Amino acid sequence: MFQKLKELSQSKELIDEILKKLEENKKLISDLNSFVIDTKKDLESIKKENLEFKKEFKENINSLDDIKKRLNDEIDNLRSLRISINQQLPKEIKQEVDKKLEEYTKELKINNERYTSAEEKISSITKSLEHSKEQLSKFTEIISHIKSKDIEFSQSLQKIKAMENDKYELQKKVGILEKLVATRRSNN
Repeated sequence: MFQKLKELSQSKELIDEILKKLEENKKLISDLNSFVIDTKKDLESIKKENLEFKKEFKENINSLDDIKKRLNDEIDNLRSLRISINQQLPKEIKQEVDKKLEEYTKELKINNERYTSAEEKISSITKSLEHSKEQLSKFTEIISHIKSKDIEFSQSLQKIKAMENDKYELQKKVGILEKLVATRRSNN
């Protein structure tokens, strides 16, 4: 009889320890849940920014392609004009036109260099976008992992609640047994 009481006392201590750990785990899960929600919001914001950036990026690429095409057309026109001028204008006018053509050619070269620089920047931005996309994938994977652990924790929590009910029943029985022992002692 005393052995059973001792075992019940030990089970009560074990259950109290489990409940304490359960409370700690609840707090950790709550903190983790807050972190997941904040991370989710951050990811959605990053995703939205990336979509907007991609849209602008595509528009800029199209615009740069148009500019490059126009620059090439202008260079071709200037070459044609130069050939035409070489054949038709007297020497003095030709020299004046050559100066102007040289100025325009320099201007076009500068614009072409700017285009090349912009193209390099766009390439760098594209790499940055790919890196952001990889990071988003990693965050998504982490969130999925956290959700699966949360499900496992919920299942453990249900088991612990069942154990709490069992503990309560055992405590009631211990109380009854203690009364019986006390009654027998008082009768003896």
